[in-house]
Amino acid sequence: MHIVTASDDNYAIGVLVLIGSAQRHNPQARFTVLTTGWRAESVAALDAVRERLGCKIDRIDVAAERLDRLIIRRAHLTRASALRFLIPDLIPEGGRVIYMDCDMVVTGALDEAWRTRIAEVQLLAAVPCPTPTAAVCAALGLRKGTYFNSGLLVFDVETWRREDVGATGLRMLSDPENEQLFGDEATLNEMCGGNFAKLPSGLNVYANETGFQPAFNAPDSIRVLHYTIAPKPWNGPRPFGAIWHHEAARIADLLPPISPRPPSLRARLRHWNGTRKLWMGWAARKPDYREAFRIRRYVRDTLVPGYLAHGSMVAVPPPDPPFVDPAA
Repeated sequence: MHIVTASDDNYAIGVLVLIGSAQRHNPQARFTVLTTGWRAESVAALDAVRERLGCKIDRIDVAAERLDRLIIRRAHLTRASALRFLIPDLIPEGGRVIYMDCDMVVTGALDEAWRTRIAEVQLLAAVPCPTPTAAVCAALGLRKGTYFNSGLLVFDVETWRREDVGATGLRMLSDPENEQLFGDEATLNEMCGGNFAKLPSGLNVYANETGFQPAFNAPDSIRVLHYTIAPKPWNGPRPFGAIWHHEAARIADLLPPISPRPPSLRARLRHWNGTRKLWMGWAARKPDYREAFRIRRYVRDTLVPGYLAHGSMVAVPPPDPPFVDPAA
């Protein structure tokens, strides 16, 4: 099993914990880390993690100049998010890879992702995004359910090389006429056109407990948590943050110091507005908002404590009754 991740120095701590958690649940895995602008301290920490865990970790440094032409349109994205497009050039031996964002933590075996069938006409396998906006889907000409999150991708390097996915993606991200806000994710979705191998929800669970995700009804299927929005778990409190810190504890002495940052005004306003809408929906007795409160309690009182107690999701009891998909 070959897992690839990438980051600039701001997310180096995420890379280290991702590798630690993935190796604990998948001891057969080897890793490749694409880095840009890492400090010597971060490189030394990665070397120490390699020695501590006894697994194969290759690091490939990418000069910042290779990404200089990319146009970034959203504050939470960086040019490092496009490093995945360099995989066909940087991993000449090819083969299948699991690409994972560095703001993820692994909570179980990834065999289902590694062995998934990808048709010849498909570029990749991914988890359909549970919360795509209508505007994003419309801009890409996609229906709901055919837009995926790019945080976890399974693909064959030779296929990407043959289809020129890397060069095409970088060219699209460098085009000033391309107005897509979601960077590499929208670019890959546009290239796939809704045709991708669909992975189950549990392989990319958004670490935000207020919305329905199918994996919540089968906690033993949860294999990956994805901390998609600010704050990242090493910067501030998150609903699933205790699980990230549980996995980080295994290599805590090797990690750079964690200095939580106060959330930005924009992040505070987003949180306040989300909470306000949740309470207003609950007060109006709207079923989907009432279900959101039940999901919040389940995550807080059952799912997270169960994982911390057992070190896996296998023993976590499912919700009773199951959560209802508001879109069903």
